[in-house]
Amino acid sequence: MQIPFMELRKLQRAGYSTLVVSLPRNWIRQSGLKHGDMISMKDGSDGSLLLYPKITKEEPKLTAIIVDAEKCTAEGLLSRIITGAYIAGYDLIKVVSSKDLAEQRLAEIRSATERLTGVGIVERSLKHVTIHSLLEPRKFPVGFLLRKLTTLVLSMENLVIRSFTIMTPKSLNEVFSMEDELDKMYWLIVRQLVLAVKNKEIGREIGIEAQTHVLGNRAVANALEHIGDTLYLIAKELQEVFKSNPSRIKSTTHEIAEYAKFIQNVTENATNALFSENLKLSNDVIRMEEEASIRSKKLIEKYLFKWKNLQANQRLQVKSTLTSG
Repeated sequence: MQIPFMELRKLQRAGYSTLVVSLPRNWIRQSGLKHGDMISMKDGSDGSLLLYPKITKEEPKLTAIIVDAEKCTAEGLLSRIITGAYIAGYDLIKVVSSKDLAEQRLAEIRSATERLTGVGIVERSLKHVTIHSLLEPRKFPVGFLLRKLTTLVLSMENLVIRSFTIMTPKSLNEVFSMEDELDKMYWLIVRQLVLAVKNKEIGREIGIEAQTHVLGNRAVANALEHIGDTLYLIAKELQEVFKSNPSRIKSTTHEIAEYAKFIQNVTENATNALFSENLKLSNDVIRMEEEASIRSKKLIEKYLFKWKNLQANQRLQVKSTLTSG
């Protein structure tokens, strides 16, 4: 077995801050290059630098994956695999089966495509479904998507606070629909970050200048998505309380509403600090978070104790009524 020869060349200084390296004579001759010609360079995924003897423009290649629906026997598994393939950056996802796809499998496929941005079913037969991502990654910078995700979360906060303070349960329905949009935006951001890892050129075009930026942006997106999910759960709880015991809300409206507005201010300042890269504001947000924890603990202790006493009194009244009867 012949071991390929690796040639070593030393970097030379040209000018005050520029380093240059000469190209091998044989490669220049074989490539038909001459003085003044242009060459193309591209970062390799392993840290290498690839040289091309002319200006090249890579045509994007569609990546595809085949999913065997018959192996996805657990409920929800097929939907999650489709979502995972989307996040991994596949352009074509083909779901196949040796027999006709059951209605349950088709429902999972539809459910998955409805939760993802820029995908659609382009081909369908009794035994297979092809899903195609129509997204052009370069059109969706990560910073732009994070701002949209932030705006969505703040809107959800506004709706929850308004529903709580002026007793309008109908506003909560909008929170539920916005949660679907939140998930779509989150998965799109994660997909973009995965693509940035795979392709440094795309990464630079969508605002990821270094691999460490992937980790930071993923952490921010994950935190915003968690806030959105929490707001969704709060809205569900409020909806139940509105139905069963609205007076329970009235007794706590003022203090909890003030606390909610404070939390909203923390969220706004945190995102402003991120996008403006303002260290002072970031430090202020950390102090605000500490205050939020203290206020939260006081409210929990106050109203949890109050509600426990109320429930205990109600049980005593019921017991007394039963005994006297």
